[in-house]
Amino acid sequence: MLSTVREITDALFAPSPCPLPRGAREHRTVISRTVLRKPTRFVKELTAEDREILRHLRDEGQTRRIRQRAHAVLLSEKGHSVNQLAATFEVARDTVRDWLDNWERNGVEGLDDKPRTGKPPTLTPEEQEKAVELLNDNPRSIEFVLQEIERLMNKKISANTLRRIARRAHLHRKRNPSGHVRQSCRVGVG
Repeated sequence: MLSTVREITDALFAPSPCPLPRGAREHRTVISRTVLRKPTRFVKELTAEDREILRHLRDEGQTRRIRQRAHAVLLSEKGHSVNQLAATFEVARDTVRDWLDNWERNGVEGLDDKPRTGKPPTLTPEEQEKAVELLNDNPRSIEFVLQEIERLMNKKISANTLRRIARRAHLHRKRNPSGHVRQSCRVGVG
């Protein structure tokens, strides 16, 4: 019977009685991690109300990320391990642990993405609406629209920025049979 800490650690790190394959070396840290591995974690038992909210978010959440995180919390409560959830959602174990920790700390708000840093939009929402109007009035001339935006709003944006604004407003570009792109700024066309 092993009684002291020294005897236990010696037993854990004793050379294996089985011969190692040719060229292989014994790696003690791997042995210790395997033997002393922490048990997997699960979320605490959910209330009926939490379960209902999570089911709704899983089925109808605003973004794919929210739906995925809500589903992971529900599966965790049913006994799915962090490893199983990571494999199911094709993410790292640490990511799943973060989702579960955020749920337990912040509830529903913990499932949403944190605000991201980045440059704020050059055009305000009202100015973006005006840019869409200009595109509707001049569907074939992006250059003209860019000049008008600069003249009217005293702001300079790139053609790519204007294209992103158009895409968000569901304005589409069409190709004619010869392969040339022509702009069609009617909503839903394309």
